[in-house]
Amino acid sequence: MRIIKFRIWDEMQHKFLFQGIGLTLNDINDKNTIIPGSEIIYSQFTGLLDESNKEIYEGDIVSINGLIGKWIIRYEKWGQFGMNGTNHEEGFCMDDHLGNTKIIGNIFENPDLLK
Repeated sequence: MRIIKFRIWDEMQHKFLFQGIGLTLNDINDKNTIIPGSEIIYSQFTGLLDESNKEIYEGDIVSINGLIGKWIIRYEKWGQFGMNGTNHEEGFCMDDHLGNTKIIGNIFENPDLLK
């Protein structure tokens, strides 16, 4: 069984507010200040680690040994985490490339990596 964890991005403050298990808005307000009207974006933990043992979340941008380009982690509508290329390459299941994946950023803090 995998651990269900989330991290939260505050679009107005341009920073992650919280990351953890059993996340509620009360937890966030206890540790951080949410600006009223700010857009909050949740990213779910995939249950997987990159080659440096860093947790991989939705929205992370990764490089994969043996594949050209950068890949964005997404939760797909069929209920599985997948990857799509930043240059619109066709996506595929994350399980196909475990062990060769390295987080190089994320779509929130490093949008320049999408260019």
